[in-house]
Amino acid sequence: MKDLTKKRVCCGVILKNNKILIAKRNDIKYKGLWEFPGGKVKEGESDTDCLERELFEELNIITKTEGLVCEVYHKYSDSNIHLIAYFTKIIKGNPKVSEHSEYKWISCEEFINYKFLEADIPIIEKLCNMKFSSL
Repeated sequence: MKDLTKKRVCCGVILKNNKILIAKRNDIKYKGLWEFPGGKVKEGESDTDCLERELFEELNIITKTEGLVCEVYHKYSDSNIHLIAYFTKIIKGNPKVSEHSEYKWISCEEFINYKFLEADIPIIEKLCNMKFSSL
């Protein structure tokens, strides 16, 4: 029997020059799909600590978590996730992939050119309906 326990996951929406950072998955299950980088919250860990840890592990950047973008509840065939997206600012470093195959900075108009994880789509819709400036 599959464990459909809800997983709490945080992702960062990183803006630079009115473009948003996206990363391409490199794992077997979702290889080739794009996402906002982040990861699962560990027991006893805050969202902020999780996101800043994950972004350092995945992209070798030091970040500061800022305001909430939105929350998404999504059911995949093998798991339920509660995805929380936060605006995030790079404090130090430039992204370098380690767990992803690549990253890109894209505008809202370019999202249609990439295939994203299903849970990330409501975040894209929210972002593209906002008026935002570079953090």
